[in-house]
Amino acid sequence: VYKAMDDGPRAIAAVQEALPMYEDVAKQFPGVPEYRRDVMVASSGLASLRLNGGLPGLGIPNSRRSVEVMTALSAENPKNEFYRSDIRNESRLLSEVLLAAGFVSEPLQLMPPIVEHDRKVLKDDSANVFAMRELANSMRTLGQAQLGGGKYEDARKSLAESIALYDRTAAADANDRFSVNEKANDLRFLASALLASGQIVEAKDRATEAVALHRKIRVNDSPGDAQLSVSLAERVLAEVLLANGDVNGAIEHLEIAAKSYPPPKDRSPQASPYRREFVFVLAAQAEALMAAQKFDEVIAKAAETRELAEAIASVGKDDLVVAAWRARAQLAAASALLKKSNLDEAKAFAEDALASSQKLVHADAAAVDFRIVHAFANETVGDICALRNEFAVARGAYDRCLEECGTLRGGSPNHAAALKLQTAVTAKRAAIKS
Repeated sequence: VYKAMDDGPRAIAAVQEALPMYEDVAKQFPGVPEYRRDVMVASSGLASLRLNGGLPGLGIPNSRRSVEVMTALSAENPKNEFYRSDIRNESRLLSEVLLAAGFVSEPLQLMPPIVEHDRKVLKDDSANVFAMRELANSMRTLGQAQLGGGKYEDARKSLAESIALYDRTAAADANDRFSVNEKANDLRFLASALLASGQIVEAKDRATEAVALHRKIRVNDSPGDAQLSVSLAERVLAEVLLANGDVNGAIEHLEIAAKSYPPPKDRSPQASPYRREFVFVLAAQAEALMAAQKFDEVIAKAAETRELAEAIASVGKDDLVVAAWRARAQLAAASALLKKSNLDEAKAFAEDALASSQKLVHADAAAVDFRIVHAFANETVGDICALRNEFAVARGAYDRCLEECGTLRGGSPNHAAALKLQTAVTAKRAAIKS
């Protein structure tokens, strides 16, 4: 009931209270599969609520529990297809929760067999709209994992297939706004994959298309959800524009994205289920303002990013994505302080970002977004130390940056940011005598 009322916090509290009761009943009657399955339903529901409520890290244990319960039940009842279906559904949810929190290694392993099953189901019943949606959802989740793991061409193919499937489901029902919205989400992820691999023109086209589709369906949807979708697409479009040198355009689109979020006094961790996405917008604004050389504004925006990110961390855990955006904002602030010749404070900000990025890489070494932040952090530390005449430290930082770029390009040869950074830092490193 609370979920239907869009009251996420009360829904979470209710399920949290119910879950131990389900666990107790299942322990008292271990021979009744339905009671154990109730544990899965409650655990899965809590994971979904936490995912949608902006605290995906907290949902990971609940999602793992749901998979664990159904795996055990299926092992005891190997002929029960419903249990096997539950395992697939819960494994896909686990992948979605993990990806939202920034983990990519496990989803890359979990999703291929699910996609294979969904593809077979659709092949056996090619006109089944539900089967189309299931495969499209699985393809998108796999595409997100591939994007996070730097497998950009694979991600492009997976997302393109998901888009084609949603085109088919939308064609079957003229009022199917769900499929249009999901297609727009796919286009946003596709734009990110194209941007990461240096295909700027196509990335801009896909991001622009995503914004247009979200705006088209916004009028008839829930104002908050619809506007959030527009804002997410606007941020990606801004990132593409910034990479293409259109700094003013990027700033303009980020300002549009920022308008969807509560005013400053309402940006507490509990104020909105979408508070974490505002961290991404703030950090992106700091980077765009840095490109515009508005140094004081960069520092202020980075401080706002840090404040909200740390507030979120105080009520959640294992949200690596928020931590990564916080580190990016810290690096933007460090660069601005460097330009203002405040070397001591610049170094402190850069070292903070470096320490954060090291933890991120340690948490999931396959996540390329964390590795590129780590590479940029080393470059920034190197730049600052070179100006402080700390040449040995600068050389070490540049060497670690180049090592990270090599690792990135080893797994993702067409990683555009790593290639550009590698070229720049090679020249900086050569300028410092050994």
